[in-house]
Amino acid sequence: AVIMEGVLDVWRWGDGGLCTFGIQYTDEQLLCLLESGIKRMVVIFDFEPQAQKQAKKLVSALKLFGISAQNYNLKDRDPAELSEQEVWKIKMELGI
Repeated sequence: AVIMEGVLDVWRWGDGGLCTFGIQYTDEQLLCLLESGIKRMVVIFDFEPQAQKQAKKLVSALKLFGISAQNYNLKDRDPAELSEQEVWKIKMELGI
């Protein structure tokens, strides 16, 4: 699964995309992720420093519970702005 900030990001990403509805996430959302049975998760939040800080925090929380998780930083882009070709390229790079 790919965890993103907002629904527009998920619409751009397509299958396998989930959102936290902002950079903050709740304990309930974390619990739902843990109970989903998904073994590998990639967090793709916006490039702003605060968003990246929260992405790293979410990755750490997921790893704490045994989930294979990683942060993918787009550097200077919002996931909702990606073209279909860019999304495909990232999916190939991540092996998903």
